[in-house]
Amino acid sequence: MKRIAHTLLVFLTCTGLLFTISGLTAKSAYACSCAVESSFSDKLERAEAVFSGKVIAIRPAMISSEWNAKQVTLDVQQGWSEGVHQRMSVETSGESAACGYTFEKGSSYIVYAYNNEGGALATSACSGNYKLSSPDGAAELIRLSTVASIPLSAGSNIWFNGYRLYAGILVSAVVVMWASLWISRYRRRHREMK
Repeated sequence: MKRIAHTLLVFLTCTGLLFTISGLTAKSAYACSCAVESSFSDKLERAEAVFSGKVIAIRPAMISSEWNAKQVTLDVQQGWSEGVHQRMSVETSGESAACGYTFEKGSSYIVYAYNNEGGALATSACSGNYKLSSPDGAAELIRLSTVASIPLSAGSNIWFNGYRLYAGILVSAVVVMWASLWISRYRRRHREMK
């Protein structure tokens, strides 16, 4: 009975620590306000990754500094910056009031992405994204045709967009639980020998 209670206590402690850590990273919420629409050259200069791609998945972001963040996965058609892979994942807020960009599964977009505070690629309503089927998207594609296209890297950036941190936390929790069980067994055996 003590062993079960001890294991449960360790599990609840680890879970509490994880929630505390994630709560410390929460940010204040403000209404979305894009100061001024950026020029084409400013968007290219600020963006970490510029590419066009078709949305194949939209799901909640695993680890994010934003509440209700979405992780959008795209099959990339063309890239205009270094480090663009055949499959890219970007985060965006799930709320339009927090400047989240609304993606639709199955639609194609021009995406301007930047590195957020957590190091993941992110985009927002202020980044300058366009749906390719819109008149603005077609005009942006014409502007991008003046920029040299860069060959796509094989693979994807998905592992680097939050999953690595999530996996690290999960492995740490398992190690702590295993160590506490091992210590409790060691102590019990040591008491029985006396």
